[in-house]
This record gives sequence, structure tokens and C-alpha cells, in this order.
Amino acid sequence: MLGLCANGHHLDAPAPVSGQKMTCPEGHVTRIIDALNGNHPSYRMYAKLVLHGDKKQYEAIDQFDLDLYSKAAERLRRTTSQDILKPTGHLEEGYNTRQAMRWGFVEWKQFFNARQLYCLGLLGRAVRDLETSAEREALCTLFSGTLEFNNMFCSFKGEGTGAVRHMFSHHILKPERTPLEAHPWGTPKSSGSFSTLFRSRILRAHNYKTDPHDIVFEHAETDRRRGVSQPLIDSTGRSWEVITGDAAKLPHQDNIFDLVITDPPYFNNVNYSELADFFHVWLRNMKPYGGYASHRASTRDAAEVQDTDVDRFCEALRRVFVEAARVLKPEGLMAFSFHHGTANVWRAVASALQAAGMAITSVQPVKAEMSTSSTKNRVKEPNDLDSIVVCRPVAAVTKTDAKSPEESARVAEARLATLRQADISVGLGDVRSVVTGSVIATATLPSQTADLETLTVRAEELAETVCQKWTL
Repeated sequence: MLGLCANGHHLDAPAPVSGQKMTCPEGHVTRIIDALNGNHPSYRMYAKLVLHGDKKQYEAIDQFDLDLYSKAAERLRRTTSQDILKPTGHLEEGYNTRQAMRWGFVEWKQFFNARQLYCLGLLGRAVRDLETSAEREALCTLFSGTLEFNNMFCSFKGEGTGAVRHMFSHHILKPERTPLEAHPWGTPKSSGSFSTLFRSRILRAHNYKTDPHDIVFEHAETDRRRGVSQPLIDSTGRSWEVITGDAAKLPHQDNIFDLVITDPPYFNNVNYSELADFFHVWLRNMKPYGGYASHRASTRDAAEVQDTDVDRFCEALRRVFVEAARVLKPEGLMAFSFHHGTANVWRAVASALQAAGMAITSVQPVKAEMSTSSTKNRVKEPNDLDSIVVCRPVAAVTKTDAKSPEESARVAEARLATLRQADISVGLGDVRSVVTGSVIATATLPSQTADLETLTVRAEELAETVCQKWTL
């Protein structure tokens, strides 16, 4: 790598790297991030993957490749924002942006090399300049998805010959030491390209819209079955509405929904609005649909629930739950997915539900997505499970729904044991989250006499007891 060593020597030639450190020709060892001296890493091509028939083969970079890249870089230099679409915006300090900023990435355009900026810019301009239509909106969505797989934070899956691993596969902004430059438009053998994603995402979505299928569990087996759900098309006569806005300010009357399903942030695990700015700096110049907030520099919002402060998180969650309870029928259900190993975070969830007049009647652990995510694996107790939390209005809860903290812990442990017997990985982080959440959930039941603070302490004790049993 090129940079500045700990003794101030400028590196004019690549220096060997081992782990998080590099060694300059003088023998001085320096942390890579310090050697960059505030700059983001520079890259050079060293190999290309070529398809010969059906066989993939690595070949060395030659002068043709270098000249081709230089041609794209020169064309980019001569273009304006009218010629091609260009990302505009800086990274803002945040929980998930801090890592990339420490590596010198301070502008979103720095996530792409010159050829990617030029090729994606041409593609984005073509979509941008289409007439307003539903098809244009779909293509804007498709372009947004293409960005995930065509930037300098991407890498290969497997050992370097598989599909492209998109930049958010770890739910973090993780710089790649050996990034992959893919093909933005794509070939029949490509992955993550505009043309291949058109087939795998847009066409599949359209086919599902006209002929939906459901996963049905029957006779101890799952089966994909059609004809269960009605097509999502106007000819059904059904009324479908998709709106964007603040979940704490729903434009609906009281008591009209049978079911509310939501997915609140897992406290501080992934700050999505920070990551979403990666797309926003492109889409703001495309204006994908009417009403898109193209004037805003960031997708962050003061009203969002995501937070790193547990009290602010609780208050924001309360506003959403109160509004959800308002539009829910008296006999309706609300369900959401959650995971966190910290008792105070579950306490915030329970407190928000109490304020909304909702009681938790079930906490069911299920297999979570992204079990290989580095966000999960880098922590001391990684998790593979989430909890489906089922709630009812307090007035609809009967005495038979009541459980003691100890009974709730036993039920949670039994459900975890059932999953483990089915060969589903259950770590201590899962045990801690599911047991803690199940015990604290009892605070929302109308028959509970213990206060939330007492139950939070008890939840930590019972979770620790179960964890000790599971480590024996």
C-alpha cells in the first residue's frame, strides 16, 4: 500500500501488509489506517476474471485494460451533471458512517472508481430522463439496487470466482482491502448487474404481483402453493395503498385495522438512515417519484426511532406504538420482530408498549436473517435468532394470558431448546435476548403487580441462570 509510515517516510512504492499493519522499506511498522494520513485508500488493477466458454479464468492486467480505464476516467472528467448522473453529498458523522470516515471516505462519490462513476452515471441519466411513469419508478429502484453491487466496497463471495457480494452484506460500511469492480450493465453470467437484477428482481416481483404464491406448512413439510392469496392487481377490485411518511402520524381513522405488523430498529444495531444516504446522493438527482425529498442532503430525520440513547429510543418507539394502537381494532393484533441482549433495551420496548395500552402475549424465537453478518459475528455473543413479539390491546387480554417471570423464562428456554433440537444454531446471545424479552414482557400484562424496574432486574437474573445452564 502507499502512504506515510510512522517515522514520516513517504511510500513511493507498495509496502507489504499483514493484518492491520504495514511495513515500510525502512522496516518501520505502522497501522494501515495511520499510514493513510487522512486519505482514503487508492487502488490499482492487478487481475481480471475472464470467461472462456463456460470456464472462468484469472488473467493479468495488460496495457489494453489500463488504457480502457484511462479512457473512462478522461470521459468522466469532461462530463457535467447534465451529461451523466453524479452523486452529490458528504458522509455525516454517525454510528455506522464513522468507520468509513476513519478510512478517509468523506464523500459518497469516493465509494466508486472513475469507471464506475462514468458507467453508472450514463445508466442513471438514461433512467432520469424517462417520462414519469410506473415503469420509470421501477427502473429507479432497479438502478438503486445496482449501486449496491457496483462500488469499491464490494467483493467476491467464496474464493474469488463466485457471485458479487454487495457492500451491505455485513450491514456496515466496511472498506474492502481487495475490492471487486463488476460489470454495471452485465452479461448473462454476471451477478448484481442492471440486466441480471432486472430479471431476478423486477420481473420476479411483477410475476408475484400477478400470480402470488404462499409457503404453506402441511404434513410436517413446507410447500410453495399458488391460489391462496389474490393477485395484487387492480382487476381484483380490492383497495391497496402504499404510503410513505412518519409512522407516528398515520393518516387513518381510529380502530380500522385487524393487524399491524412492523419492524422497529434493534436499538443501535444498524443505523439505516446513515447507510441509506449512499443511495440518496444518487436518487436525489433522479427524483424517482413525485414527492421524493430531493431537496434534503440526508435521509436522516429527527423523528426517526433509531437511536443510540435508550431513553430517546423509548420515546420515539412510544410515539409509533401509540399511533399503531389508535388505528388497531379493539380485538386486533400487533406483531413485530426484535432482538437485543441488553435488558434496558427490552425495558424500553415494554415501557413504550405500556404507554400505548398494549400487552405482550407471546415472544416467539425464530431463525433470523443474515446469520453470517459481521455485525453479529464481531460481538462477544453473536445471535442467529430474532423474537416475534405478539401484542394485543390490554382490554382484550384475559387473566389466562398472565404468566409469572419464572414461568415465562421456562417457556422461553423450552422454545429455544426446540429450535436447537431442529439443528438451528442457538448462541448465548440468543438465550439472553429471548429469555430477557420474555420475562420483561410480563410487565405489560394487566395482572402483573411487579413494576417494570423490578422485572428488568429479575429478567437479567433469569437470563443469566439459563445461560449458565446452557454452557455446562
